[in-house]
Amino acid sequence: MNQILNAQTLTTLLLSLLLLLLSSSSSAFIIPSSTTRTQLTQRRQVSFTRQRATMTMMSEETNAKVLGVCGGIGTGKSFVCSLLVEELGCVAHIDADKIAHQVYQPNSPVLQEIASEFGSAVLTEDKSEINRKELGKIVFADSNAMKKLEQIVWPHAKNLIRSEITQLSTNTTSTPSIIVLEAAILLDAQWDDLCDAVWIITAPYDIALQRLIEKRSMKQEDAQKKNGRTRR
Repeated sequence: MNQILNAQTLTTLLLSLLLLLLSSSSSAFIIPSSTTRTQLTQRRQVSFTRQRATMTMMSEETNAKVLGVCGGIGTGKSFVCSLLVEELGCVAHIDADKIAHQVYQPNSPVLQEIASEFGSAVLTEDKSEINRKELGKIVFADSNAMKKLEQIVWPHAKNLIRSEITQLSTNTTSTPSIIVLEAAILLDAQWDDLCDAVWIITAPYDIALQRLIEKRSMKQEDAQKKNGRTRR
C-alpha cells in the first residue's frame, strides 16, 4: 500500500478485530475518518459503542466471522477494507455493490418483478435486460418509486451476498478468520443480520466532498448532490 501506516492505527484496528473474534454477541463500532485519504491512518480515533443486538449470527452457520463496513460516499470505506485484508489478515473483501449488479443480469428472474411494478417499458425490446435509462427516469424522479425498486432488488442481492459468504467461509482454512463485507446500504437494506459486527466509517463533510471531486472527477455541485448534503 502507498500509505505509511501508523503503528497506533494498526494496533487499534487489530484490537478491534480481536474484540470481534472474542465477542459472544454482535456489536457496532463507529470509526471517524481523518483529514485526507492519504493521511487516513495517521490520526484515526476509534470509539467503540457496544450495542445489544438480535442479529442472526452468520458465524454459527459458517467457519468465519463477518465484519460489515458501511458509511457514506467518500468516507474511505474501501480503503479501510483494503487495510483490513492486506495489513491485518482478514481473509476476503466482499464488495456488495459489485454483487448487487448481478441482480440485473440478462434473463434474471428479478427483471419480471421490476417490469410488473414499473411496466414493460423498463425492459429492452427482447425483454432480456433492464432498460436502465427508462428505469432511471422513473426512480430518480420519484423517491417512492426508488423505495419500491429497492424493496424488489435488495432481498435478491442479500441472497447473493449470503451465498458468497458461505462459499468463502467453506473454502477458508485459516482459523480464526474474518470476512469483510463492504456495503454502503448495509443498515438501510437490513443486511446487518449477515454480520457479527458492523463498523460505520465517517468523514467530515469537506473531506468527503474533496474526495469525490478529486478521486471521481466530479463537479462540486454534482458531488454535493451525490453526498446528499449541501453546505450550510
